[in-house]
Amino acid sequence: MQEKKSYKVYLIFFVLILVYLVFAIQYSPIFEKLGSDKEVFQYIGMLIKNNKYPYTDAFDHKPPIIYLVNYLGCLFTPNSTWGIFIILNFMGFFSALLVYKAALNRFQTFILPMLICVAFFCVNNSNIILQEGNLTRQIAAFLTIWVIFLIFTNKRTKIKSILIGFIIGIIFFTQQNEVLGGVILSGYYLMFKKNFSFNTLKSILENITFFTLGLLIPFIGTLLIVNHWDNYGDFINQVFLFNFDNYIEDKSFITKIAAVVYRFATIAYLNKVLLIIILLTPVSLLLSKIDEKKWHIDPKFIVLFTALIFQIISTSISGKTYGHYFLMFVPYIIFMFIFSFYEKRTNYKNFLLIALVGVLIYHSVSTLSYHKPNNSLLEGLTKEVISVKNTEGQFYSLNGRYLRVNFNLNITAPSKHIYTHFMNEEVGKEIIEDLRINKTKYILFDIREDHIIPESLKSFITLNYKETMIHKDHILFKRK
Repeated sequence: MQEKKSYKVYLIFFVLILVYLVFAIQYSPIFEKLGSDKEVFQYIGMLIKNNKYPYTDAFDHKPPIIYLVNYLGCLFTPNSTWGIFIILNFMGFFSALLVYKAALNRFQTFILPMLICVAFFCVNNSNIILQEGNLTRQIAAFLTIWVIFLIFTNKRTKIKSILIGFIIGIIFFTQQNEVLGGVILSGYYLMFKKNFSFNTLKSILENITFFTLGLLIPFIGTLLIVNHWDNYGDFINQVFLFNFDNYIEDKSFITKIAAVVYRFATIAYLNKVLLIIILLTPVSLLLSKIDEKKWHIDPKFIVLFTALIFQIISTSISGKTYGHYFLMFVPYIIFMFIFSFYEKRTNYKNFLLIALVGVLIYHSVSTLSYHKPNNSLLEGLTKEVISVKNTEGQFYSLNGRYLRVNFNLNITAPSKHIYTHFMNEEVGKEIIEDLRINKTKYILFDIREDHIIPESLKSFITLNYKETMIHKDHILFKRK
């Protein structure tokens, strides 16, 4: 009997990993497209490998975890994105297993948990939300799943309190404004028992103590790393002060929240699996009432719903509504769906099974994409610039997407200003000085961003460089 049970466990694991790969492989280096944020993160990971540092040698406004993860990827597979792909998908599959385990604990039967797990694959690997992948919110969403699982499963222990605090700290140093939902979950864990009654004062103080111990580990670790990089000033200015001064849109908070909710509704409409999970959640609550003649709303559902509200507030801070921002909603929505079922009676699950199976089949057929991108510009640049492979400061792209050339050929950029989002005359002068000092051989210019580039920098390029390759909207200049 035990042998048969073990066989089933291994079979389920094999099926889940096979289905996961079906959804994940489209983002592998075989099929991946150039991105925007991920090119910056991969490049900075390469810089760390080359004994250079974020904030000082490359301007960006993210906390350091994403750079360190990409650094690990670069160590595993130098100048190849296979390393980061494997790391992120190890985290992704582990998160999916936690979703499966939580659902299994709820239903005590493997079919619906497997379908919920596959639904998670569908939503989390949807191009509408994941976009190009390798994103801060992708990692933060995985970590949020870990926190939810720890909080709502099994008994509470000191080690668990430390782990939750540790993961919340990691989320903060991955994407600093996406921690609010996790804070609400942690507050529930610290203050309340599982049945929603208050903990004793002794238990609350004990929980807070061990949670704080866990929280201190990433805080102290980050401070030690930044101390090693010797760039506290740059770190504070770019990760915190810069975001407040430049990245947060000047709109009323209600307007920002409304924009986020509207954009998420649009995304849910486009991603049919996400839409069906959202719609089936209240249906599940209603069916549990019909089944038992009274409401049975699990306290876990209420806590998750409250955390989701605060997560929406957290996501709305910047006022921006890029698709990948909504990765942070997925953990709450998936677990709310799981906890929408009345634990003791799930007679109505067959209805939900039929709905999920139909949508999963539709989604799988309609959205999976295994097309190798045809990027002739990247290929042409690589052939032209390969003469300066493994050098410092000899290729500079004014389009952040083509930091991929620097990454592939192990070329550090001459300037810390590696994209044009926040370009001004002062930044232009810094770049000119960096180009002079390094005697940079190649510069890639994006014609579409001509209006952003300072006139002084354009004049410098015209005076000192000649066109060597033209490709649609891009011009590669070579030093005269």
